[in-house]
Amino acid sequence: MAADSTNILPSARAVVAGRGPIAVAFAVALERAGCVVSLVGATRTAFAGLPAGSRARLTIGDAADPALLLRAGADLAQVLVAVGEPDERNVAVALVAHRLLGTRIAAAGVGTSVHAAACGPLGIEAVLASEAEASAFPARVGALLRP
Repeated sequence: MAADSTNILPSARAVVAGRGPIAVAFAVALERAGCVVSLVGATRTAFAGLPAGSRARLTIGDAADPALLLRAGADLAQVLVAVGEPDERNVAVALVAHRLLGTRIAAAGVGTSVHAAACGPLGIEAVLASEAEASAFPARVGALLRP
């Protein structure tokens, strides 16, 4: 990770919804950038591989459920990123966070240009589900949060 990405989002709240190594990469990048991170996954193993020193809190259940996202703090989060699931599901979770819960920046991990193009009109950001995108994501969020 680039040194300039450390602590660029001090005390910002972030929710990472999904599973797998890409979701872990987003969680780690946001935590290193200074975010207080909450994780939402269907199972306890959804974020296997999270570093031992992580302070991220895990909420288990269906990330598309608004009540579960509330329990995870999405209504207080500045950013939510949904990755590690099929594109349509990631978009649905980001849309719930943004439209129903008021999460300022909601991003969906997408792998096709069709899904990426659909995100903008819905008011959500499209991100590629990759470790490189995860590393760059905190700086992108920082730029979007600036007044």
